[in-house]
Amino acid sequence: MIDAIPGWLNVASTDRARIIESGARQESMQNLWRAALGTPDHQRSQASLMPAGFGSNATASSGLLSGGLQQALLLLAEAGTGEPPALGSPAAGPASSAPAPSVGAAAKGELRGLGANSHFAPLLEAAAKRTGLPPAALASIIDAEAGRTADGSWNLKARNPRSSAAGLGQFLNGTWEDVAETPGTWLNQAARARGWLTDSGAVRSGARQDLLSLRFDAEASIESIADFARQNLDGLARSGVVVGSSQREVAHAAYLTHHLGLGDAKRFLGEGLPAGRARYLLAAQVGESRANRGISEAGDAASAHRDWLLSFVDKKIDPSRYA
Repeated sequence: MIDAIPGWLNVASTDRARIIESGARQESMQNLWRAALGTPDHQRSQASLMPAGFGSNATASSGLLSGGLQQALLLLAEAGTGEPPALGSPAAGPASSAPAPSVGAAAKGELRGLGANSHFAPLLEAAAKRTGLPPAALASIIDAEAGRTADGSWNLKARNPRSSAAGLGQFLNGTWEDVAETPGTWLNQAARARGWLTDSGAVRSGARQDLLSLRFDAEASIESIADFARQNLDGLARSGVVVGSSQREVAHAAYLTHHLGLGDAKRFLGEGLPAGRARYLLAAQVGESRANRGISEAGDAASAHRDWLLSFVDKKIDPSRYA
């Protein structure tokens, strides 16, 4: 017990709160994230862990806070600091509309564990520095999306036979065009410089195939993965979804929104995907036969898709391999 430390009770309430909070915050954020994404221990109890509207404007339930963080909040209340409660407290108001904070500290340092993909390191680090994201998070997204060639390197030419997804980031045709039409992205600047956009910023019909072919360019793909992740994380933050700042938390949130798109990610984390949408997405990923087996085992399409996706994220998205 921390109260047993000699002299602990002589420490000012606000200082005690800060000490407790510092030690407990990581545990709490892990609980919040497990509730949002679901680890194997949580996959069957999403409804009880996430309040309605989690993907829109609600914060996580106070039951997910660690005991230490709850104690810190109580001490702050007793001290009358007037400071707002930590994220996750039921007293916390709607999330700020400000973009998600940069994780520049996590983005520093050399990438490790790339092996046959070490030649991608400069591109990953450049994209990470520009967007304020951990390069290890970007590497883990690519590792999950692109697959590998015979020599173990990421497949620049990867294609999904069941959709238009292609390249290191497995961008769909429409999503790639959206990134190109978004002001401020690397791809938008590249497309504009090549004359592929109209005066209004839309992709010219005659330039569409040239633009789509850039998905197979390493720099274009990696920079666009970073831009897409930054936009999605900012979108989740504006919707009130608590992500956290560790490389793992950032990587999981970035991958979920990369995989689903921001709209579906919000629904996935909130009320859940509609059955028809869940069935379509699952079949696109694993094939019709395997999707049908999963739906039969889970009892419904939404549960089958959730089980598959959360298991995949938990197993595949591990930035610690590269940090």
